[in-house]
Amino acid sequence: MPIYTAFAGGLISAPLGHALVGALQKAFAGRTGKRAKFGQILASNLFIAPIQTVGELFIAMFLDQTRLN
Repeated sequence: MPIYTAFAGGLISAPLGHALVGALQKAFAGRTGKRAKFGQILASNLFIAPIQTVGELFIAMFLDQTRLN
């Protein structure tokens, strides 16, 4: 089971996280100051974190189904 988890993390979670953070950084490129930092943190908490959480839940659900069958 740990092998499957490692593959899922390396093939799904990590690329997803990097893509989402990269998109967030592009959206805030060239912006500095407290408002920009606050906006980036807010966007990360409202959009990126839930998407990553759902991705992790789907991975866990898939791994659990493969373990049961």
